[in-house]
Amino acid sequence: KGLSKSVRANEKAVFSTAALPPGWFLRWTLADYAALFLFGFGIVFLLTDLIGVARDRDMYPMYHYAYLLCGTIFSFMGMLFTLVRLALVLRLTGGAAGNGHDPHKPDKAKQAK
Repeated sequence: KGLSKSVRANEKAVFSTAALPPGWFLRWTLADYAALFLFGFGIVFLLTDLIGVARDRDMYPMYHYAYLLCGTIFSFMGMLFTLVRLALVLRLTGGAAGNGHDPHKPDKAKQAK
């Protein structure tokens, strides 16, 4: 009996965390900023390594270029997914503030009178 209660409690916890509120994914979070930071940081190091390898070609084997190319491709794919997420968040939340709507003024002021 004790085991079945803990299993049922665990199942309830799993199902309750799986049902996230629909607006939860519509926020630009700290993880998104961290992904942007990691992309920038990684690309700087990849470019620095590429410059170092290009200067001393005899010290590095040829497959080191493939490692750099793969790292660059993976970094840009991550940035592409981050930008797609940003575009979706902006589109689904109504876009940027440049849509002519002032949040401090009522929408239909003439009808309110």
